[in-house]
Amino acid sequence: MENKININSNLRIHWVVFFVVTGILLISKLLIIDISNNYRFYLFVAYLLGMSVYVGVIGFYDGVKMINYLEEYHPNVYQEVYGSKGYAPLFNSFNLRKFINSNEDYGDSNILLFKARGKSHMKLAIGVFLITPIVFIVYMLLGT
Repeated sequence: MENKININSNLRIHWVVFFVVTGILLISKLLIIDISNNYRFYLFVAYLLGMSVYVGVIGFYDGVKMINYLEEYHPNVYQEVYGSKGYAPLFNSFNLRKFINSNEDYGDSNILLFKARGKSHMKLAIGVFLITPIVFIVYMLLGT
């Protein structure tokens, strides 16, 4: 029995949000010339914390949806990936990565969709992590 679920949301919109917020940060730096270095740094820290929370919330939300789906429709896979009930899913990232990167679909196309979302979210998190130092350097050098 396969239940179709709605996981159509695309992570492209989250990339767009990241680049728009980054653009606003850099443009604001150019427009606000008379700002001290301390406030400039605090603005960047606010940006960094905001983007980190944003990416984290997206990943947590997608993860909870996948956990609930596996627990309800594929309890054997849930046990294989997470090992136990409760808060264990939050601390078992190695089995989760192995699960997401495997090609096994367990006879359910929704699992492939969840795996694709998981891979996309990993790319988003790594991309934001790698791009942020570059943004920091550009931000601190702009308008000096």
